[in-house]
Amino acid sequence: MHPESTALLGQFNRLIEELLTGRLHRTRFEAWEMEILLDIEGASLTGAARKKHLQGYQRAVQQQLQRGAARPRSFSEYLSAVQTRGRQRKPPAAEAPGPPETKTGTE
Repeated sequence: MHPESTALLGQFNRLIEELLTGRLHRTRFEAWEMEILLDIEGASLTGAARKKHLQGYQRAVQQQLQRGAARPRSFSEYLSAVQTRGRQRKPPAAEAPGPPETKTGTE
């Protein structure tokens, strides 16, 4: 991991931890931090869903930065990827496969 990525990861983790604890008391933010904050606010998540998605977002960005990304992906990109994965895993109930059919010897 590059030194710049390490510093960025530290700043990112600090930002997310502040959001998770509800203690966002800074008055200065980097431009990319403001973009993330506005993106998170735009998602209109509250309570347990907000916490769950922030923690997942933090893990995803940590992996991304460890692979050498120049900056964190947006929160909305993360949510879109999560929703896409969810749709791919769970077929709608009407399309869910039923029990396997068995053949009888009387056809």
